[in-house]
Amino acid sequence: MPRMSTRRQTLGTNRPEQGIASPIRVLFFDHTATLGGGEIALLNLVRHLDPVKFKPVVVLATDGQLAKRLFPDIETHILPLSPKVANIKKDSLGFLTIVRFRDLLTIFAYIRRLCRLICDCQVDLVHTNSLKADVIGGLAGIVSRRPVVWHIRDRIEDDYLPPIVVRVFRVLCRLIPTYIIANSAATLRTLCLPSHSHSSAIPSGIVVNRKDTVVHDGTQLAAFVPERTCNVLKIGLIGRISPWKGQHIFLEAAAQVHRHFPNARFVVIGAALFGESEYDQQIRGLPARLGIEEVVEFTGFRPDVQAAIAELNLVDFGDDRRALLLSLCHPHRWCRRCCAGPRKRRRWRPTARCWS
Repeated sequence: MPRMSTRRQTLGTNRPEQGIASPIRVLFFDHTATLGGGEIALLNLVRHLDPVKFKPVVVLATDGQLAKRLFPDIETHILPLSPKVANIKKDSLGFLTIVRFRDLLTIFAYIRRLCRLICDCQVDLVHTNSLKADVIGGLAGIVSRRPVVWHIRDRIEDDYLPPIVVRVFRVLCRLIPTYIIANSAATLRTLCLPSHSHSSAIPSGIVVNRKDTVVHDGTQLAAFVPERTCNVLKIGLIGRISPWKGQHIFLEAAAQVHRHFPNARFVVIGAALFGESEYDQQIRGLPARLGIEEVVEFTGFRPDVQAAIAELNLVDFGDDRRALLLSLCHPHRWCRRCCAGPRKRRRWRPTARCWS
């Protein structure tokens, strides 16, 4: 493996000399085309790149909604990866999974195909958008001698990933990427990088009125406080249905909130995108067991996130820690327009009291 210093090359050195003024060709690699939060952020990122300076080339290991939204505006390639590898759940990883010989052969063969595509597309920089993409795309970048940027959107901690995966990934962070971007300072700290590491915390953003505006996952700005009718307070959780997003905690807290505020209504926005069908069934039956089925609505997947937010008085972006949502149960707590758990820290300010 070449030394890190030999890979910190100047962008554009892989192109012919007469093309120095041409845009930098960046390969964006993701292992999935399902529209999760990271994929929505990637979609907004490539759409807002300056075409004079950058030429995005997106490579996906599966076909899906992300590919349909990218095509035909963005050059997009589907390079299929075996479902046995692509569909492995992060919480099911362990030592035996990492060293499984047949899967390793599949990954090495895929890396070789990806290297060939990198060379054929004359890529200058490899950007990886998910944990699996970090490893696979990162190794392909090293083999093809291109700088590699890891975009980390997940906390690398034992409460989110198996301990052995956490340890291995933190080691790889020091060996594979040329540069690391995290979506928050809290995420970056979980990598336990040395102080001199090449890394930055950069929230996702968009351009509004010719100004750079930081917005969670590139969601467009909207009128976040809609007209209130019938004195109804609508509280919603936005996020794919998954145990670590904490929909069950949201509903348990909703039952307590409803006892104090009978006019409150609760909305669960999102779908089980990555095979969490058993958990999906559990939470859909939970309102009936809690006696709040008449005030809870499940919308399923909604592509119009800004419109969904505009319909709510209070928004929670999901977290599996109880302290945040249970704090809403106090009758005299201040409601926040936008709530997020300690995993992705954001600043907020009081906007209204939860009064009936």
